[in-house]
Amino acid sequence: MSESRTSSRPIQSCFQCRKRKIKCSKSYPCTPCILRGEGDACREVDKAQLQEHRKSCERIEELVDRIQKLENTISVLSSRGSPSNEESPRSIRRRELSSTPYSKSPSPVSKRRSCSRNLCSPVPTLLRTGSRDEEVALILEDFVMGRKVNQTRAVDGHCVSSYNTPSSSSENHPINGLNSNPWSLWVNSPPEFVSRLSPILPNHARIQLLLHFYVQRLDWYAKVLHVPSFLAKSNAILTHIDNHRFELVDVGFLGVLLAVLCLAFHFADASLCEQLFLDYSACSEYAQQLYTGAQACLQYSNFTGSQTLEHLQNIILTGVYQQNNDESDSQWALTGAAIKIAQNLGMSRLGSETGLHQYPLEWRSSIKREVARRVWWCLVLNDWSCAMAHQGVYSIHPSQNHTSLPANIDDVDLGESDVVQSKPPNIHTEMSSFLCRLRFIDIQRQLVDESNRGGYDLDFVNDMEYKINNVISDLNDHFQMVLDSRKKPSRPNDARCSERTLCQIIGQGLILQLNRPFLFRSYHDKRYVQARSQCIKAARLILQHLNANLQGERLLRWSIPVSNAFAATCAICAVTGQTSKLENAQLSSRVL
Repeated sequence: MSESRTSSRPIQSCFQCRKRKIKCSKSYPCTPCILRGEGDACREVDKAQLQEHRKSCERIEELVDRIQKLENTISVLSSRGSPSNEESPRSIRRRELSSTPYSKSPSPVSKRRSCSRNLCSPVPTLLRTGSRDEEVALILEDFVMGRKVNQTRAVDGHCVSSYNTPSSSSENHPINGLNSNPWSLWVNSPPEFVSRLSPILPNHARIQLLLHFYVQRLDWYAKVLHVPSFLAKSNAILTHIDNHRFELVDVGFLGVLLAVLCLAFHFADASLCEQLFLDYSACSEYAQQLYTGAQACLQYSNFTGSQTLEHLQNIILTGVYQQNNDESDSQWALTGAAIKIAQNLGMSRLGSETGLHQYPLEWRSSIKREVARRVWWCLVLNDWSCAMAHQGVYSIHPSQNHTSLPANIDDVDLGESDVVQSKPPNIHTEMSSFLCRLRFIDIQRQLVDESNRGGYDLDFVNDMEYKINNVISDLNDHFQMVLDSRKKPSRPNDARCSERTLCQIIGQGLILQLNRPFLFRSYHDKRYVQARSQCIKAARLILQHLNANLQGERLLRWSIPVSNAFAATCAICAVTGQTSKLENAQLSSRVL
């Protein structure tokens, strides 16, 4: 070996002495190796081996450094973490998946639970029961993968909300210079943003009129607010703005307030316009400005990064305005984003009220839980009802929906308590209309699924018609209508008449939608005559329901009644035109 070494190359210590970090005699075999009885293993260090050894040492040092950092992170998380009897949403998700809740033969208890709260699967909810070791391990995994929402919920128990925190987190807002928020190019801080936005707000007298009008006439349509909490915080924010204390204004909630005022201006009737001393065109301009302001709040508060319940409320309320202003595609895109945000926040797994006092910290408030259920089901309603108009695609799969239906309760009766107590279905509340509409939504989803499979036949139509008619007949008395042309139309003083008409229109609209594909086939194939008859019957009932009360004109300012009324009119006109053609053809044949 010594013969192969060049004269210019210095003699290296052997590999064993290098490894043991002892002095080598630099002969082969060397003296230390001979004394240890390892003379056969003594060899000269190769240059490639030496480099590999150095890399291994560097790698070990790097791993030791990373381990030290992880130990420091564990120490910090342990000092800030929640009690040991609480479990992170991520560990809950793993436990639920490992327990295979979707078994083919559910227990009788599971069947009863799924039937008691319709459209929900009997799976565990966001109750925490995991161990401390598992909690820390999964928090570390979320930390490594950058899942900031899980970190926030599991470690800090922090969630920005109008029900438990005074303002939005400042980490998502620009303070000095340019940061990740694009708004920092133009606005340096949240107070500056609020100060620039405040001039579009109406004066206090008009705001109070608009809020009263929204609560009395419009809140029933999209029930995503707890009115007492909303009004209290609205008054507090308006006071801060009047006193120029813009740093105390929650930008996320300000967007919700602007969205509410936008809808009040948009749907303003003659009486409200008179009280505001404005005409319809001025109200329309105000609505557009407030809509833009609500959108600006949504973007400035970084709703995709700082995910809160207020952002979802803003998206749903501005979505109502978008649907009524030919911006359905924008509303559909934002609904998809809102669904993912809601799933991130755990709103797809808010099961029924258990009274076990084991909800995660951000859902300990019974008011917030109930508002979250309303928001989630409003997203389900928008997702499934609009899917047919968007290539038959929806984002919420029924097997992934484990949130119970909202309680049948008035907002004044909804307070902070251990368990939210729902009133019986036969008692009319502010939630009755919304719950009634939810009874039709699963049928609409089944129609979308059948269409995606290549279309449906008459057997499917008959089956769905039977379900729809059952839902209509099972509606409570306050949603039943007696159509009698001899009676004068009624004008109730509240929104109940509009609620009743909308529920009936939705049911008849589904029957019309089911039978409409067979409308023209019936003139050439007698098998579809019954479908044509049902189609025309549903179309006429839609128009009769709209004409049954003097508030039908107000309802036609909403997108759902307008679309159903238009479809009914088209169906009747088409049948009338086709009948005239057939009569003319028969007359011509007789003449010839």
